[in-house]
Amino acid sequence: MSLGSADQARLNGILKLARELELAWPRLDRYQLRTVSANPDYLELKRRIADCMAADAESLRRLAPSATHLHDEISLSHFYGCLVPFERLSSRALRDDEFLVQEGDDANKDASRVPLKLIVENLRSAFNVGALFRTSECLGVSEILLCGYTPGPDDDKTSRTAMGTSSLVPWRRVDRAPTACRELRKEGYTIVALETSTIAISLNDFKFDGRPLAFVIGNERFGIEGDTLQAVDSVCRIPVRGIKNSMNVGVAFGIAAFEWLRQFESAQR
Repeated sequence: MSLGSADQARLNGILKLARELELAWPRLDRYQLRTVSANPDYLELKRRIADCMAADAESLRRLAPSATHLHDEISLSHFYGCLVPFERLSSRALRDDEFLVQEGDDANKDASRVPLKLIVENLRSAFNVGALFRTSECLGVSEILLCGYTPGPDDDKTSRTAMGTSSLVPWRRVDRAPTACRELRKEGYTIVALETSTIAISLNDFKFDGRPLAFVIGNERFGIEGDTLQAVDSVCRIPVRGIKNSMNVGVAFGIAAFEWLRQFESAQR
């Protein structure tokens, strides 16, 4: 059943406070116990959960006893577990940016850039663009070139999904992808389109040989524009075994880019 406005506000308040506590949780192993009995925000969260007993919706009242599971000494993993029923009850779907996978992040680490760039042509989904920024940051991509009507980090959904990586990966706008291809070729980059074309070379057979390279990815539905395909040096496809002959653009880029990185690092040895 859907929640009334008062109950929805109650639930939203619990989730918001819980998220703030997660963000402030010290860097330590997720299973390590931490004493939180003196934390006023933690105590307030327990109070709000216990107050769910006064909710109109039975589905929310049933969660009130969860307050007893928030012990004075608790691990981050246990804390996550206590929140799951509230997240599931929420009327909106959880976004990727709300899963706070931050363990292992090192703010003091110098990012190592590799000669790999990405040309993004006419993507519609801000979520996909944000995911591309995240993958690119992990890979050490040198630059992302956003072309056509592709949304940028100034879009709120792109920014949320990128989870801060849009400030870590250099990017710029280029009006058209063929122009971006020509610019990067002058810089010494080989341009490879990721596309399910009949002339495409399977990723399994593609020899990158450690060259500076720029991948081109296109619209989620229509793919890469014809004049852009004419402006690239090669076309590469990811072999699939299923009925569908293509996959999400962010997933495709991740697969191809990690194969390029594998060959690049092998050539450096």
